Amino acid sequence: METENSEPSRSADARLDEPWDPPENQLLNGKSIASAAAVVLALAAAVVWASMSEDPPAVDADSAAHADFDSDSASGSSPSTEPTESTDPARESESATEGESSGETSSEESASEAAEPDSALPGTGVYRARQEASGLCMTWGEEPDGDRSVMVLGECGDTDPELTWVEDGDRYEVEMAFDEWTPCMTVDDGGTEDGMLVGFDGCDGLDAQTWELAPVGDAYQLLTAASGDLCLSVLKSSSAESGDAVAVQDCDSGDEKQLWTLL
Repeated sequence: METENSEPSRSADARLDEPWDPPENQLLNGKSIASAAAVVLALAAAVVWASMSEDPPAVDADSAAHADFDSDSASGSSPSTEPTESTDPARESESATEGESSGETSSEESASEAAEPDSALPGTGVYRARQEASGLCMTWGEEPDGDRSVMVLGECGDTDPELTWVEDGDRYEVEMAFDEWTPCMTVDDGGTEDGMLVGFDGCDGLDAQTWELAPVGDAYQLLTAASGDLCLSVLKSSSAESGDAVAVQDCDSGDEKQLWTLL
């Protein structure tokens, strides 16, 4: 039975054939969600881009080395093709040893030359004999407390007679040039005893008038050939002053009274 104001009932098939018209509120909510999703995606993309810009990608060691090699090649530098001089340790050691040996030899030679006196003996000539201890020279004078003349010490600028040293190998005779004749300087009594004075006698090649020169530094010891161990000096009681008599004494190279320089 039908009532008033009631709509006639529609069949299910009729409802399906009609188009669906969603409510307006539902459409608005869908648009809002899509917009929000788009904003989120945009922000995420911005964050990712900023992160990639701040941290550049890492370069591995091989790539860096390759880049350095390319940089060197581009700048024009290249490995040297010239051979490198090699050093031989054995040769360097030999050179150093030779240098040291040469230096040592030179030093030893210099020291030897400094230590050795000048051994060159004077040739035949006129010389004055100056004593190292006093600086006085041999000359002719009066015998102390005697009545004859003998060799004494005196001033080198006023010596008499002139003495000529005649070389015969490594030995000498000393000629005394007096006005009347020329004898040779001779040790008294054969020249074999300590303390004998020195006078003169004819030049006969006697041992007592033959002298050997033994270098001591820049001076000489004058040894009489008569004994081989007596040297020209002054009397032991003398202090090597002007007028002191010349005599032979036991040889002592450290005694300046026995050292003479030929001027």
